[in-house]
Amino acid sequence: MVLGFAYSLFHLRDLRYLLLQVWFWSVVILGSVLFPGAPSSEKLVGALPAAALFVAISLVQVADFIKHMRLFSPTLVNGVTIGVVLVMCLQGANYYLRDYQQQRSFAHPFEEFETGVSQFLSSLGPANRLYLFIAPPLQASYFPAHDYLIPDVPVQELSEVTTETISALPRNEGLVFVSIPERKAELDAIAKLLPGGKWRKEPRQPIPGQPSQMLYYAYWIEPAQMATP
Repeated sequence: MVLGFAYSLFHLRDLRYLLLQVWFWSVVILGSVLFPGAPSSEKLVGALPAAALFVAISLVQVADFIKHMRLFSPTLVNGVTIGVVLVMCLQGANYYLRDYQQQRSFAHPFEEFETGVSQFLSSLGPANRLYLFIAPPLQASYFPAHDYLIPDVPVQELSEVTTETISALPRNEGLVFVSIPERKAELDAIAKLLPGGKWRKEPRQPIPGQPSQMLYYAYWIEPAQMATP
């Protein structure tokens, strides 16, 4: 890729290479430089086709150079080039479909938390309110998965559990309380103040070689129960 990138960089007068450089750098700058927050992989996906083209340029130029030097027959050079491409494809497929999926190399508990909770709330329906017991860097005000999966469900972070706090909560919808494992005691306190609800505990997806971990605990009261005097 680096060789192909350098070759295209030195041939910017050719419109094809100029457009390829513009494609690559527009994704890098717009996805990683101008937006706040640390760069993340999903922002750079758009640059992957351009990177693949850099690799292709490199392979083609190296193959043409070897053919020009007449060190090997063109048929052999073409065959080796195709073999290199196949090996790279197999390596990528093997890593993504086996190593990445099984080991979850880039698993992040915070992203798993917000996605798992959002999917759970989505299954319950929009007639609910979500209350979170979390800790930094988790922020109830910035959960992209919530905005996408449950845009109609109000989300609020609770700092403490008191009789006054719980009694002041709206009663016109179902109440769903979710906590990280470190704050489960607050769910226990809510269950005593609002008995009759249901419990849910969701483990993290298992990672080979690592002990099992809990993703979140949930305690919820359905809308019908809230409507009952």
